[in-house]
Amino acid sequence: MLNPVFWIERFAVTIHFVEGVIAAFYAPSRKKLPIQYGTYTFFVGTVGLLELFAKEDD
Repeated sequence: MLNPVFWIERFAVTIHFVEGVIAAFYAPSRKKLPIQYGTYTFFVGTVGLLELFAKEDD
């Protein structure tokens, strides 16, 4: 009965993992620590990627 819930959970965790890997890969180009930013993005999701790729006003 809970099988669909577990499949949705696995999908969500996998997507968060992929987002974390992408953030860790691109973090050095934005002068951020890869492990720290990858972990942050894993937990917050797409918001972390949006912050990473946001245009900075200097």
